[in-house]
Amino acid sequence: METKQNVLTGWPCVLVFALAANFLWGSAFPGIKAGYALLAVTSDDTAAQLVFAGMRFTLAGLMLLFFIFVSGAMKHPAPGTPYAVPESREAVSRLKSLFPGHGAFVPVIVLALFQTAIQYFFFYIGLARTPGVRGSIIEGTSPFFAILISSLIFRQERLTPRKIAGILIGFSGIIVINIPALLASSASGASPAGDILVMLSTVSAAFSQVFMKEFSRRFSPVLLSAWQFAAGGLMLLAAGILSGGHLGIFPAAGVLLLFYLALVSAAAYSLWSLLLKYNPVSRVTAFSLLTPVFGVLLSFLILHEQTASPALLLTALALVCSGIFIVTRNRA
Repeated sequence: METKQNVLTGWPCVLVFALAANFLWGSAFPGIKAGYALLAVTSDDTAAQLVFAGMRFTLAGLMLLFFIFVSGAMKHPAPGTPYAVPESREAVSRLKSLFPGHGAFVPVIVLALFQTAIQYFFFYIGLARTPGVRGSIIEGTSPFFAILISSLIFRQERLTPRKIAGILIGFSGIIVINIPALLASSASGASPAGDILVMLSTVSAAFSQVFMKEFSRRFSPVLLSAWQFAAGGLMLLAAGILSGGHLGIFPAAGVLLLFYLALVSAAAYSLWSLLLKYNPVSRVTAFSLLTPVFGVLLSFLILHEQTASPALLLTALALVCSGIFIVTRNRA
């Protein structure tokens, strides 16, 4: 266990895992938009959006559980080989590996609420009532809240001027990359209520990261991720169906896209939860400033959406990377 902890706290591992997670989350932005286009989900059809989100996260949870089950099978010697155990005992052992353990029910429900159900409920409803650029900037405040919550409420680490300065510099990069959209957008169609709802989703996400660090001291973060996705996805699915949402028949491309988005959630959050288990919250969440940057770049490459000029993109990336470096250069 000590070797594993050393690997996951090392800078190369943190960098690779964090970049991979944020790249995957960034790819979800064009993926969701493409999914809405394939399924003819309009921007004001919140119920259908909740159904789509619920299907995505429930599938993500099932994917993770299947991966854990298969991984458990690979650890056992094949029947008939030395040290093999009876198949009945092996089956029981593999089934037990799918459950976090005694006392995990409350952590799973708390994470399902804050990471999946509450966050995405507020996000989808709020984003329908405020311009996307403003929603992106508000979402970029997540590291602020995560660091404040972990420092001032849970006392997991110290709040320092360096961390605040680093997040401010990184956040300025998110504003820079959204300058063209900010200048092009008008105040029409926006409401304070929409901004508040998106902000609440960001606060919920920040709480979920701090809760994950707290709960992963006792339970496997990957198992917690699997069960919270399944539970939170079912909550969103129920909310969408009860609100009258439906998606109709999925085309083949829509099915593939749904599986990809589920895989994004399963893989990215599993990597993220492992980093949170072994590292300070500020060291991990600072990297989430990269998600909007990846989202803009991938939306341009995949959907050919109009984006910032190369000069603005490079400036934004430099600011974000500078902010991440300032926050993560030591573990204080």
